[in-house]
Amino acid sequence: MRSEQTKLVTVPGALPAQASRHAPAAPARTRPLAALLWFARNKPLGAVGGIIVLILILTALGEVKDKVRCFNLGADDYLTKPFDLDEFEARVRALVRRGKGRLDPTLKCGALLLDTSSATARIGDQPLVLRRREVTVLEILMSHAGRLVRKERLISEVFGFDDPVAPNAIELYIARLRQKLGPQGPTIKTVRGLGYLMEDR
Repeated sequence: MRSEQTKLVTVPGALPAQASRHAPAAPARTRPLAALLWFARNKPLGAVGGIIVLILILTALGEVKDKVRCFNLGADDYLTKPFDLDEFEARVRALVRRGKGRLDPTLKCGALLLDTSSATARIGDQPLVLRRREVTVLEILMSHAGRLVRKERLISEVFGFDDPVAPNAIELYIARLRQKLGPQGPTIKTVRGLGYLMEDR
């Protein structure tokens, strides 16, 4: 597996509690900026120590000048209130995908290597022929190797909001991956009623 992790920080329209004791009160319009500035001074932004920190601003301030100032201070995305939960979740997923490409894009589990930047995989020197959604399923499982990945999560990340999903769609992708990984690749175990688990042999 890759050694880095992706950490998403949502910045509300107020300073964190531990910061409020050390900073003067800020006018309502500048609170998101003050909160972001506090994070910029006290929390690692970018890739530090193998952790990718992404900043998503949640605020009622929607003027262009507010957005520009936050982006200039280091924000990665900006969402104004009120917002739709589906949009929030989509933006979070997009930020996490963006974070995955900032450092080493290669995932490893045993002899299996997956280059997420080119969507190519190989076992040793043998390349694997994978379809787009097979690559997505493989990336999710490899990113959580040794840990359970729930079936519902696979469905939500593999298929779009409007995509029709057959009841056994994920099972079919898992079966194809098991066949393509063969005896040399890692195993994909079914945890009945919950999801799937990838482990090195």
